[in-house]
Amino acid sequence: MKDGNCPKCDNKIILQGVRVVDESPTGPAELSVAVYRWPERNEGEVRGRLWACVCAVCGFTELYATNLNELASAAMAAQSPE
Repeated sequence: MKDGNCPKCDNKIILQGVRVVDESPTGPAELSVAVYRWPERNEGEVRGRLWACVCAVCGFTELYATNLNELASAAMAAQSPE
């Protein structure tokens, strides 16, 4: 959907870079994904903020993460034997 058309309704009006937030008692917080380099110890956390593309007609939404290189590096480290 980042490249133009909604996969559900084929609309071409796509809202890009939309913030993804959760309401909590302390106020809005941006959502993120996290990968641990050493998951067995819950250490070496690497985060990527989530952002969305939203179809302006049907509302279909796709989520995307930032910080992809660091997330991938941490995921690969987590899968490597120590």
